[in-house]
Amino acid sequence: CPATTGDESDVHTLLFTSGTTGKPKAVQIVHRNFIHSAIRMEQYMTEVLRIAPPQGGGKTLIAAPLFHVMALQEQLIPCLKMGNTSILLSALSITAFLELVEKERVEFLVGSPAIYRILLGSEEVGKYDLSSVKIAGFGAAPMSPDLMALMKKAFVNAKFFNGFGLTEASISLAAIDQECIEKPTSIGHPSLGCQAKIVDGNMKEVPRGTVGEIAVNGPNVAAGYYHDPEATERAFREGWFLTGDLGRVDEDGFFYVVSRKKDMINRGGENVYPVEVENVICLHPKVLEVAVYGVPDKIMGEKVAASIVVVPGTELTAEEIKQFCSDKLAKYKIPEYIVFTSLLPKNPGGKVIKEELTSQLSQQIGKG
Repeated sequence: CPATTGDESDVHTLLFTSGTTGKPKAVQIVHRNFIHSAIRMEQYMTEVLRIAPPQGGGKTLIAAPLFHVMALQEQLIPCLKMGNTSILLSALSITAFLELVEKERVEFLVGSPAIYRILLGSEEVGKYDLSSVKIAGFGAAPMSPDLMALMKKAFVNAKFFNGFGLTEASISLAAIDQECIEKPTSIGHPSLGCQAKIVDGNMKEVPRGTVGEIAVNGPNVAAGYYHDPEATERAFREGWFLTGDLGRVDEDGFFYVVSRKKDMINRGGENVYPVEVENVICLHPKVLEVAVYGVPDKIMGEKVAASIVVVPGTELTAEEIKQFCSDKLAKYKIPEYIVFTSLLPKNPGGKVIKEELTSQLSQQIGKG
């Protein structure tokens, strides 16, 4: 075979999106994306979190499947670059997870707040030594103060990392350690080497505090969608990737997600951003997971609904949730329909399928 030369812009991997907004799209992850992830994570560890590289290589526990951008690009690849050992969890089991952390002296963890709440709410957690953990990362939802307190108690030597990213743009914004505690609903600042801004429909940056679409750019942004020029043109514009997430920036420069564009609820002319409501509800110590969505209404157009999974062994009522929200949200944002369920419908990538929740509740309302 003739000799060939590679380039950092060559496609390395095709990762598929979760498909929550339609048919999954194949994202072209190039070598530059992997190289940046590997270098950036090491920089965060050594320069930002100031964690000395372990002698002989450390260990990371990967609980998510490797078709997940976080597992592949932000755990496996950086750990290979640093000479660390990656341990793949074959199935999510509380006992297996805790046993591996203790036995292998795992130093780097990543999980959703829901996973951490299940782990740390278990009676088994006190039986294991988790002191080896130096970094506990999370994303997908804010970390409530009570859960953060459990995290600090369980992982006594750990620093915390909240990352926001997508298949098309791995960790683009991040909140580091104390920031996770001081601003628990924020996704932080642009991550190392990346840029982010809030834009309107014409790609113009909006003033701080104004809601618009989160746009990111940098070496973490993929090369577009495979064999889908139309979708690529819509999402990758002027060197920026439009995330499809609505957000805002506060006076200190911290970014917040308020909703997926497609999920915004129009209640009688008032915009309700589901993520804003979810961020409040998930702060309740008895809430394990929550999904907020709109259901059709003949008078208001849409009304706000919430499906809630409670922490195992606890009980919660709709009235308690409404009361909890009453001093944190405007009245029109408080869910009028509250459904308690044992689990939320999710796709293989772990994203909640809100269309199913809307359909199920609409049918129940229609029958009622």
